[in-house]
Amino acid sequence: MGLNDADLGELNEVLLQSGLPTFDGRMLAIGGGGFAVRGRTLMLGGEGYGLITSDNVAGGRDYRLGGGYGLFQIGYLGEVTSGFDLFPLAGIGAGGMTLDVGPEGRPGEFDEVLADPDRESRLTRGGILVSAGAGARYRFGGTRSGGPTLGVRAGYLFQPWSTNWQLGGNTVANGPDSSLEGFYLRVTIGGGR
Repeated sequence: MGLNDADLGELNEVLLQSGLPTFDGRMLAIGGGGFAVRGRTLMLGGEGYGLITSDNVAGGRDYRLGGGYGLFQIGYLGEVTSGFDLFPLAGIGAGGMTLDVGPEGRPGEFDEVLADPDRESRLTRGGILVSAGAGARYRFGGTRSGGPTLGVRAGYLFQPWSTNWQLGGNTVANGPDSSLEGFYLRVTIGGGR
């Protein structure tokens, strides 16, 4: 669990110019992952996170922004003292962002939704992600063979390439630039070596 800073500057500009509420670029990240250690130092693994920010309401409509991503990662495990490890990490993967616009409150009865299906729009945007960061963890019990761990990770998520905004699989012209690019900070709880 942790925080991701997303680049929402242009998206928020467009929302503000349209008289709509903007979103905080700091998103709650919830997810998990795992690593295998090869030899005594090579870390190979992956992780995935869902990203959540607060919903906004304006003009009888709900505006919800979220996203998620997954990364394959490689790292170098260095034991500083018995039970305490430091490690650099690099990763590559993909992620996306979703902007949902729909009616405020309950959607109504099933037959009402069928009669009026144009109640909600889902705009999506994806891209390639590259991460660079570092982590630290403490292994309770102090042994290299395993046990519960508590750690922290921090770094930067780059998004070198993005798709255009999509609606129902079709490209939306002139969409604002926005990405998952930014700093991240995580607290990790786990087990193993």
